[in-house]
Amino acid sequence: MGRQALAKENGDTLIEVLISTVLIAIIVVGVLTGIDSTNRATSLDRSRSQANALAEQDEQQLRSEPISKLSEVSRTRTVAEGGTEYTIATAAHYVTDSTATTSCSSTSPSADYVKTTSTVTWKGLGVGKPVVQSSVISPPPGTALIVQVTDNAGAPAPEAVVAVTGPSNVTTQTSTNGCAILQLLPGEYAINVSKTGYVDQNGYLNTHEDLSDIRTEYLVAETSTKVGYSLALAGKLEVAFTGAEADSFVAYNTGMSAPRVFPGPIETYASTTSTPNTIYPFKGSKYTVYAGTCSADLPTSNSIASNPEVEVVAGTTAKVSVPVAPVAIKVMSGASSTTPGSKVSGAVGYTKDLGCENLKRSFTTNGEGAMPKPGLPFGSFSMCVGSGGGSGPRWEGSFNNNSITGPQSLTWSNGKTAGGVATIYLGLIGTPAPAGTTAGGVCP
Repeated sequence: MGRQALAKENGDTLIEVLISTVLIAIIVVGVLTGIDSTNRATSLDRSRSQANALAEQDEQQLRSEPISKLSEVSRTRTVAEGGTEYTIATAAHYVTDSTATTSCSSTSPSADYVKTTSTVTWKGLGVGKPVVQSSVISPPPGTALIVQVTDNAGAPAPEAVVAVTGPSNVTTQTSTNGCAILQLLPGEYAINVSKTGYVDQNGYLNTHEDLSDIRTEYLVAETSTKVGYSLALAGKLEVAFTGAEADSFVAYNTGMSAPRVFPGPIETYASTTSTPNTIYPFKGSKYTVYAGTCSADLPTSNSIASNPEVEVVAGTTAKVSVPVAPVAIKVMSGASSTTPGSKVSGAVGYTKDLGCENLKRSFTTNGEGAMPKPGLPFGSFSMCVGSGGGSGPRWEGSFNNNSITGPQSLTWSNGKTAGGVATIYLGLIGTPAPAGTTAGGVCP
């Protein structure tokens, strides 16, 4: 009985059917996968063929455009063909024949020919290589001006406006590599480079306003001339004066041709002030900022330990504190500390900054016989105080403003310092008058 049960084949047919079904499914999947792969390959081939046609059309278009329009071209457009969207990137740049490098990158200026490149991509490309076609266009014999514009980091500055006037008048923009190449007639040309919101190293919005920059160039026939400019997104300085109010300050960086002076104007005093958005952001290099109008007012040139410094970042406002030394005087009507008289209100006088072309700052003493705005830059000064017209007395002297608290080594020819205040005596006693006091109360 047991052997008969084992010999039965009930269920074998079901197993065979299942195995057959699985085999058929595997075969069908393999066939469909092969068909799908073939379809994908065919679709990719069709897309690549279409991309080749589009690249060829783009190159033909480039060859039909004038050389002046081809100069440093960089543009992108999309085209829909057969239900597929293609992206065509077009580039053209002058090349130096001897090195096969772009003219802007070459150390020897030359614009021998234009190399054009059309690159076509589409979403179904995946990790495949894009379709690329290139060609070479020889410009007509002539004169080339190569203008290269970089930013404060030395990177290319695209979309800068380059305008030249002369035998030919041309305006164009720099490409993505910061280059503009112009085919021109020989002769002398005025050049201006600008970009909205950008300045050159000396703070000029237009390079032709900067006398230290390249403003004109004479182009010789059948040659290429290369010129370079630096433009960067401008920043701003916000200066807070400490110790006293001031009317001006100097900002200087070693990358500039000369210090910049920001008067408010002179004799318009403030505790804080700001520059326009015209400060070039030297990368990794600080500005020296100090009160005054010239280099003779530099703190470290006047016994001060250090100069205020600050780095300006492109497009931002840099804040800096600048010390101003107060010059405290008290004008008295008497002749000496023994007979001081009274405080003189309304005495008219001035200071002259001897190191800065004798820049004059005028004042009228207040009820304390003092200057209402005592803040002066560090430096060497002369002073005159007059009590009035006619034969009234006046005082003339000099001093060094050489400490953050004011002059420390005053040698007054009339009067002495006490508690940081210099007392000036205008009174006349006997003949001759006390040293430093002169008849004729109006300061010359």
